[in-house]
Amino acid sequence: METIKFKQRLTESDYSDLLVFTVFEKKKFNKIFLLFITPALGILFLLFFLIIEEADAFSIGISIFLIVFGPFFRFFYASIGKKTYRKSPLLQVESEIVFLEDKIEAFSERGSSKYFFSEVTSVYETKKFFILYIGMAHFIGINKQSVGETLSLQIQSILKSQMKKLYIDRT
Repeated sequence: METIKFKQRLTESDYSDLLVFTVFEKKKFNKIFLLFITPALGILFLLFFLIIEEADAFSIGISIFLIVFGPFFRFFYASIGKKTYRKSPLLQVESEIVFLEDKIEAFSERGSSKYFFSEVTSVYETKKFFILYIGMAHFIGINKQSVGETLSLQIQSILKSQMKKLYIDRT
């Protein structure tokens, strides 16, 4: 296998998009729950409290919160991602990423990391990113546009061959 090397710096928008994908798009149930089930529960609670004529400010407030919470939580989470990016210098450094035969290495002015493909729990390809998940909470996001089409196709080929069933195409 040919070694692939490139440099990238994730932007505030990239980091926010990656977090939103991780919470809302990675598992489709999360998106369905927040967009449809949460507001439906809010409407049911509101109707229930109105029917039994026990609607007080608290119960109406909870119902309205559930109706509004689901659909707008995605935007709220995106703003949290942007705020986190601005406050964390570690997220703003340029990294050199190297794909080797059995591992991925990342180097920056802050240090280096090594991830074996056997440690990667899943890989998602979206229109904008390759997202490699290591465990439940850690991920590596690669912006396809910043690496270019040729390199993007090479990375896709490596990830598909290395990860096989753990490679999920969401383009």
